Amino acid sequence: MDAFNDGWNERRSSRSVSASAGARRDYVLVIDDDPGIVDLLVALLHEDEGFPVRTAHSVGQVLAQTPPEPPGLILLDMTLPGEESDALASRLRLLPGWDDTPIVLCSGQDYLHEIALRVGAAGYLSKPFSLDTVAELAHRYLPDPLQRDPHFP
Repeated sequence: MDAFNDGWNERRSSRSVSASAGARRDYVLVIDDDPGIVDLLVALLHEDEGFPVRTAHSVGQVLAQTPPEPPGLILLDMTLPGEESDALASRLRLLPGWDDTPIVLCSGQDYLHEIALRVGAAGYLSKPFSLDTVAELAHRYLPDPLQRDPHFP
């Protein structure tokens, strides 16, 4: 299944892209330990769709280099080494201003739906996923890349 699944949490899927005062929400944070997936998502989201993208390949990298401004969307691989991704999702939600950041879980595991419900994720993508679906997600949660702040990478 490559469709984005979010029917259980309408509050998050219908949130406004204009977040809390002063918080930027115009980039995607991709967290995945597979360099091929990261490269593919960066090519799609940044090069093809025009969205700023920040990446992390491990839990430690995420926690050590967490940007102060929250992303508009987090794509989180569920099989990161070092920590359960559902625990990481919960920790990211505790960062100031990140509590309502939509997190989309990505995995080929069958139990993804249950984990997404437990951590309050905006939804999940079953691998292999459609690149069109990923692009639609970015356009759903982030402002139009042509309208973003040109000084923000």
